[in-house]
Amino acid sequence: MRKFFLLNVLAIFLVMVAFNNVFAFIVWVDAHGKPCDVVCKNKGLKPVIAGTYINGEKFYVCSGNAGGEGLRPGYNLRPGWADRCVVGWGGRELSVRPYKCLCESEEYKGTKVKKEKKAYKRIFYNGNIYACSFTDTSRFTLNKPAYVHKLAIWYKWSSGEKTVSYILYHNGNIFLRGEFKKGSCDPYQRMWCSGEDFPERVFPKGNYVLKVSRARQCQNAYSNHNGFVEIRGYFISKRVEVKKETRRKQNVFYYPKIKGYRLDWCRLWGTDCGKGAADAFCRLKGYTGAESWEIDPDIGLRSPTYVIGSGQICNQSFCDGFKYIVCSPKKSISNAVYLGCYKDQGDPYGTRGRDLSGYMFSSPNMTTELCISECRKRGFAFAGTQYGSQCFCGNSYGKFGPANNCNMPCSGNKSEICGGFWANSIYKISVEKYRPEEEFEGGF
Repeated sequence: MRKFFLLNVLAIFLVMVAFNNVFAFIVWVDAHGKPCDVVCKNKGLKPVIAGTYINGEKFYVCSGNAGGEGLRPGYNLRPGWADRCVVGWGGRELSVRPYKCLCESEEYKGTKVKKEKKAYKRIFYNGNIYACSFTDTSRFTLNKPAYVHKLAIWYKWSSGEKTVSYILYHNGNIFLRGEFKKGSCDPYQRMWCSGEDFPERVFPKGNYVLKVSRARQCQNAYSNHNGFVEIRGYFISKRVEVKKETRRKQNVFYYPKIKGYRLDWCRLWGTDCGKGAADAFCRLKGYTGAESWEIDPDIGLRSPTYVIGSGQICNQSFCDGFKYIVCSPKKSISNAVYLGCYKDQGDPYGTRGRDLSGYMFSSPNMTTELCISECRKRGFAFAGTQYGSQCFCGNSYGKFGPANNCNMPCSGNKSEICGGFWANSIYKISVEKYRPEEEFEGGF
């Protein structure tokens, strides 16, 4: 089988990756059940690809602990294996969770990153050889954005203690929660050892405060009474910023919110991320889609996010949001607002039991404009296109829940999407009566 053959050559492939690592940095990133392309993109990285399956989807390199025998390489593949790593074990394929994805740091948010040919460098260190007392706080400043591989402290460990939790603040806001693991120790004072964590992510420039859960971190006057901290990684060039002139425009939304929550980076849980969620948000605001956007990573603990396509709330550390979304200045077609993709069922030849049950028709020349226009003429509040050539009208929608398969081109305009198999692309008609700003926050 082609997929199983892939597992047999992954070890050779990883050797090749290690060789190529002279020119592009690679890192393992915890997946948290998300597809590897999403995981890497959310960290400003690219997924490492081992090949292409017969369905056109990419094999993303991952690793998982199969049978408790340690990490081994495998593949992560959409759609059926997007939330796991499939590895070879005992002569068969085994789905493994949790797992890590292999990412490469060729670029970050469209800005080229300096290609590393050496090991990670020490970019911050305030330790010294003198006697110290205890603290739970460290302060440091990064004058440039930096990719941080290792974050370490010098800590007096209690007997049996192997980990200690921490919170890292950036410019006064929670930036990262993590856990230091016991590392190398002083050969003469065995209780004094490093505490190490590997964020493998970009730290923006600014002021940081590190708070450790127990006040046993080393500090003295030579460190300005800040706990000893070491950071290894490399500095990168500045991110691309939104042009200042766009801040005055009505179609720019900073830290966009929906129903009181920050907008989640993905339209559906772990899928259709970035553009998919940004487009859906802009359509709800009355625009045709999104022009540009930027991720705000790992905000879920301090600012839970709202998954726009399903209504789920994400309140975990790996939940990402948006720093801004720039919507297309052009308003939605036919003075209507796209609401999303929703499931349908019922009479396959009529409107009985359908989500939009007021009226339906089919046309070999179906377009979104045609459907909305016909539903408006008949006085309905909502229009929905389905299966490329069908149109449904009604005064309520969504009773069967959201869908994720609105992917069929309209029969009359291949550049538009007209729903999918038992799925409606829903539009709200008469935008003048509909005020999305009552539900959605953000913007100017």
